[in-house]
Amino acid sequence: GSEMCIRDRYEFLEAKILESSDLVNKSIKDSNLPDKVRIGAIVRKNKVMVPKSSSVFEKDDVVVVLSKREQLKEVEDIFKITS
Repeated sequence: GSEMCIRDRYEFLEAKILESSDLVNKSIKDSNLPDKVRIGAIVRKNKVMVPKSSSVFEKDDVVVVLSKREQLKEVEDIFKITS
């Protein structure tokens, strides 16, 4: 069904917020994330948080990102993910 096409077009990424990241101390709503990118969860000190638009990224957070396939490169650049 339609579930399949969502899985085809989206990827989950796990990204750690590095000290050098532009996202440190920015809230989700103030971050420069592309429109279609969703933050699924923020893991901070082994606690999983459900992100709100006002959630602020902190250094060493691990962020679960849902991204469209065609935006993966952009997302990797923002999070400085080295693959």
